[in-house]
Amino acid sequence: MRIAGIIAEYNPFHRGHAYLLEQARRAGAQGVIAVMSGSFVQRGEPAAADKVKRTAAALLGGADLVLELPPEAATGSAQRFAGGAVSLLAACGCVTDLFFGAETESVEALEKAGAAAGSPAFEAILREGLRQGLSYPAASGRALERTDPAAAGILEGPNNLLAAEYLRALRREARQIRPRPVLRMGAGHRDQAAAGGIASAGAIREIMRRGGDWESLVPEVSRPFAVPDLWPDDCSAALSAVLLRCSRAQLCDYEDVSDDLAGRILAHAPYLMSFTELAQAVQTRA
Repeated sequence: MRIAGIIAEYNPFHRGHAYLLEQARRAGAQGVIAVMSGSFVQRGEPAAADKVKRTAAALLGGADLVLELPPEAATGSAQRFAGGAVSLLAACGCVTDLFFGAETESVEALEKAGAAAGSPAFEAILREGLRQGLSYPAASGRALERTDPAAAGILEGPNNLLAAEYLRALRREARQIRPRPVLRMGAGHRDQAAAGGIASAGAIREIMRRGGDWESLVPEVSRPFAVPDLWPDDCSAALSAVLLRCSRAQLCDYEDVSDDLAGRILAHAPYLMSFTELAQAVQTRA
């Protein structure tokens, strides 16, 4: 019996997610287990709709079981996110295939790029970039350009970056699970417009925020569960209250917060910025 694993945030569940589930079924999966972020997603933001609604959307959209990815992994780097999700699927003891979207269907190319991204030289340059305040994708891109330009070309695609981490996690945690990349259809992960009737979750959230027509980009069965409950900036007052009480050392206790980043956060905290404004203000480079 073939059981597919899928890792997602479903924030919200859209036509691209439905397509991946459909491809898993067409490939022979008799059951689908989805690992989904809970109340908080990888950008560190609260999910737009609560996890109960997003679980309902996934089940109606074709998943048979939805497991919550703990926040320690759900809000972490690509490596932490992938490792936590793959470990959870491996612990099920029944998952045979991992389906995931990618900009390439070549497992070999993704594995080679992933191996380059795991080299000591890459890790050293990556850590330095993160200490300088680069985003994880930007720091990864710079590290790869300096260590393996060919791998950098593969991992320029945001889905490929995460796909390579899935493959690395499978080698560490679950060699019995077969990787099954599916070529991403429609708009890209960072695209702000729809293509072929498919838009990224980020683009759909922005359309929702502006009060635009988003319904056609979400499967009909999941539309009632896609309506946002919360926007990141709704948490701005609470965030400001916490930051005004925090010391530099306390901020550095959080994962991936360097002393430099803590200093930039505290320098802006007294201005009582919104969550979005603060995130933009402390970012040094994209």
